[in-house]
Amino acid sequence: MNDETLRTQGYFEWGDYAEEQQIESSSSSSTGSSSGSGAMVERMKEFEVLLAADVVYDRNEIPHLVLAVRTFLEQGGEYAIFATTYRNQVTFDLFQTSLKQQGVAVQEIPENIIYNLPRWLPCYYSQLRSEVRIAIMTIE
Repeated sequence: MNDETLRTQGYFEWGDYAEEQQIESSSSSSTGSSSGSGAMVERMKEFEVLLAADVVYDRNEIPHLVLAVRTFLEQGGEYAIFATTYRNQVTFDLFQTSLKQQGVAVQEIPENIIYNLPRWLPCYYSQLRSEVRIAIMTIE
């Protein structure tokens, strides 16, 4: 995969972003309330949609995840779509509350719509649809 393909398809490496933000936040007294900065943030300007799957599971990473979503939207992204397994209500509630506190609106897709989505990858039927949450995020 060459650099042009990555740019066209919108590849974003979460690990690089989180590491970059951790390094920058450790050198200041920030509490995560300001936007991220650096090379990865500049790359965010190239994309319109942030699509993530199964990333809401570790409470310790939620501040970084929320910062990434908010920063992406502030850099001109239209919306973020997250599809995630609903493992732990406390963790998921913390994620949504943190987003709202940072000015990010969250619209959950109703379960009946998720249940009726087409199954276009027949080999992946092991995940119960009742365990999946899909949310669309925008700046309030």
